[in-house]
Amino acid sequence: MKHKRSSGRLPAVMELAVFLLAVVAVAAAAVGARAAGQAAGQAAGETPEKLSVRLKTMAPDAQVAHLQGLIAEVPKGKADAHLYFYLGNAFYALEQYDSAVAQYEHAVEIDSTYSKAYVNMGIAHDTAGKADLAQFAYEKAIEANPRDVLAYCHLGYNHYARGRHEKAMACYEKALAIDPNSAQAHYNLGLAFANAKIFNEALIEWQKVIALDPDGDIGKMASENVELIKKYMELDE
Repeated sequence: MKHKRSSGRLPAVMELAVFLLAVVAVAAAAVGARAAGQAAGQAAGETPEKLSVRLKTMAPDAQVAHLQGLIAEVPKGKADAHLYFYLGNAFYALEQYDSAVAQYEHAVEIDSTYSKAYVNMGIAHDTAGKADLAQFAYEKAIEANPRDVLAYCHLGYNHYARGRHEKAMACYEKALAIDPNSAQAHYNLGLAFANAKIFNEALIEWQKVIALDPDGDIGKMASENVELIKKYMELDE
C-alpha cells in the first residue's frame, strides 16, 4: 500500500509501518496455522504434527496443491473451515489475493464466527488496494469476535492509511482496552501520534513496544522509529 509522503524524516517512519504491517499479516496467518493443522490432519487421517512438518517444507504453490487435495478427500460440504483458512494463507503467500479472499469467504461461510478468516480477508483486500472491502472485512471480524485485538489493529491502520486518524486512534484504544500488552496496538498508536506530530506520546508508545517485544520484529521496528523521531526532533529544534 502506498502512503502520501510528508516533509522531514517522517516518511521513513511511514515506510517502516507499511513493512511492519506485512510482517503482521504473515503472523496473523500463522496464528491459525496450529488450529488449521489440527483440522486438516483430522480430515486427511494425518496427524497435526506431520501435517505441520509437511507444510513447513513446502513452497506456497505446493501447499496449495496439498491443501486442495485434502479438501477433495472430504465429502462435499463437509470440509472444515480451517482447511480453507489455511489455503487462503497459501494463496496470500503467492500474492494471489483474489484467490486468498475466495478461500477466506469459504471459511466464513462454514463458520460465521471465524474472526481470523475475516481479518486475513481484510489484509488481502488491503494489500490489493481495496480499502473499502478491507474495512468491511475487519468490521465483520469484530462483529464475529468483539475481543479480536488484531481486527481492531488492522481496522485502525486501514483508517490511518486513509487519513482518518481519530478513528484509527479509537480502534487502537479499543484494542488496548482488551489487551493492554498488545505490542501491535501500542506500535500503531505511536504511529498515529507521530503523524499528528505528538512526538513525546509516540515515543512513549514505542518504548512500551520495545519493553513488550525487545527481540521481536515489532520491537526492532519500534527501536528504529524511536531513533528516527529523536533525530527528527533534533533537526526541528
